[in-house]
Amino acid sequence: MKRTWFRLASEPLAPVLVAVIFAVGVGGMVGSCLAAEASAVPDPLRVGITPEYPPLVFRQPEGTNGLEIDFAKALGQQLGRPVEFVVLRWDEEIPALLDRRIDIIMSGLSITPARRLRIAFSTPYLQNQLRAIFPRKNAARYQTVEQVTQSKERIGVIAGTTGELFVKRSCPEAEIVPLTMRRDIGFYLIKGNRMDLFIDDTFALADILSRNEADLAYLQTPLSQEELAWGIRPGDADLLDQVNKVLERWKSNGTLERTINRWIPYLKNIRSAPPATQASGGSP
Repeated sequence: MKRTWFRLASEPLAPVLVAVIFAVGVGGMVGSCLAAEASAVPDPLRVGITPEYPPLVFRQPEGTNGLEIDFAKALGQQLGRPVEFVVLRWDEEIPALLDRRIDIIMSGLSITPARRLRIAFSTPYLQNQLRAIFPRKNAARYQTVEQVTQSKERIGVIAGTTGELFVKRSCPEAEIVPLTMRRDIGFYLIKGNRMDLFIDDTFALADILSRNEADLAYLQTPLSQEELAWGIRPGDADLLDQVNKVLERWKSNGTLERTINRWIPYLKNIRSAPPATQASGGSP
């Protein structure tokens, strides 16, 4: 009698065949589990930073630190996403966002009409001001905002910032000295003979002045008011909505104010100080 190619239900499977079926089944289950586990891991929140801006974001021997770093870590926890910091030059931040190399800019970014044409902004979380600093021995030259805007001298700015934009628009006779870092501003003003005054925002200037209190002064009257916010890619409505909801919770439960006061304890003095028209020393 010929042997049939099929197996009767009562016949046992050959041991080798059983092993093959078992291996395939287990392999399939393991693969499915690994795929499910991988899909459950959220994508990292890639945060663009330029760590040259104390106290908002800056490098220390133990690592990068500052107000924006604390905000980014807390935001990642709120969104259930691990945070990945991406260090960029300041002029690379917006291109990196548009090229999808980062998801959000958290680096002391001011809202401007021109930037609004390119990216979306979160709800503002902090107000800032542009101010002027200069050698204390030259304080008599800069008693008013008009003396700054009408200056024909050398005004230093960080390239690509609102400080540079202000000088281009409001100081037509000044010689603009563009810089890439704030690290040596004190030296340039006091001994380097590279500029006569420097315009930047309050938080950046406070650090510079605190390191050179005996030699530098500042104009108490702010040159302009700004709002800081986080930059998000246009069209990423889900992330924008999530971020704004987190900010709303932080404002209502005091988290925002506590975190800001940790890094900018002098902010209350700035908010309560009456406008002045004379130059002064110390921190703005």
